[in-house]
Amino acid sequence: MKPKLDYVNIQLNNIKKNNLYRKMHDVVLDGPYITINSKKLVNFCSNDYLGIKELKIPNKQNQSSSRLIAGNDKSFKILENKLAKHKSQEDSLIFPTGYMTNLGVITTLVNKHDLVLSDEFNHASLIEACKMCGVKPSIFKHNNIDDLSNKIKQPAKRKFIITEGIFSMDGDFSDIKTISEISQKNNAIIILDDAHGDFTIGNDGKGTANHFKVSKKIDVYISSLSKGLGSFGGYVSSKKNVIDLCINNQSHLSIHLHYQLQ
Repeated sequence: MKPKLDYVNIQLNNIKKNNLYRKMHDVVLDGPYITINSKKLVNFCSNDYLGIKELKIPNKQNQSSSRLIAGNDKSFKILENKLAKHKSQEDSLIFPTGYMTNLGVITTLVNKHDLVLSDEFNHASLIEACKMCGVKPSIFKHNNIDDLSNKIKQPAKRKFIITEGIFSMDGDFSDIKTISEISQKNNAIIILDDAHGDFTIGNDGKGTANHFKVSKKIDVYISSLSKGLGSFGGYVSSKKNVIDLCINNQSHLSIHLHYQLQ
């Protein structure tokens, strides 16, 4: 079978051919100032023009604006590398909230001609993301493997299975082990929203897929930094090309985080 995520490279190549490829550049941010290539400038791309910040917060960057425009503070990449390692993936990207992560990632990877199999108890943000793609998801009965197996037979160029790891409303587990087997048989891409399992279950809090020993079978992880960690924000972990496409397709990479990285 053709590799599931080959189309991501095709889209990235088209972006590069049209001279639209973007990447984040590391800078040093300090209040109203930004240092680029050893040159200190006044940072008018910031959301904190006057450099007003809470003195109780030890890190220097409180308002960053868009990372693509205002520059990429190294603390963000430190966190993203740690999250990628946490999920045994190649790369990660942080978002302002878990809700925005779902919207950003799914609208990047899915289009209206794809077949999307979505558990009927999935979070509203996952449903909203599908609507934004122009796709009408095929809803399978909650954790009903027979229903999923029947509906995934529908013809489509690309197939996605979207499920939560631990469902937010009922607190029950997804049958992710069997779902991953169905995914492999049908060459479908699994997007797992593990906001409620991440940092709480699995080896060292690695989440639901780790708990059921199917981590390597998940294509895209979406999670939260506010549930198990009690912090703020969301993130996606996947292959490097998936993260690269997310960076190039998303315009809302302004991250307002208050992290103190160890």
